[in-house]
Amino acid sequence: MSLRVLRDPGAHAVHLPWVTRHRAAVLAAPDLRDLRNLVIAPDHKLPGFLAPAPHPPVAEPEAEAEFAAVRQTSAAIVRQELETV
Repeated sequence: MSLRVLRDPGAHAVHLPWVTRHRAAVLAAPDLRDLRNLVIAPDHKLPGFLAPAPHPPVAEPEAEAEFAAVRQTSAAIVRQELETV
């Protein structure tokens, strides 16, 4: 979601200090190009595997747990969701 905030900071004014510090670097990073293109799609669709629900549900999941959930997504699910989006 941070990439969407960087693309349209006016719609997320609460995050403007963060946007000011990081926008240029993140939007220019070549290794993030494919991810940016995927999550900043004009239709706002996002593959579900990129934002899995934490198990068990918690108010503030740990970043490492969220990254682990994304890494554990099967190739078949990734392929299916990418084709859908």
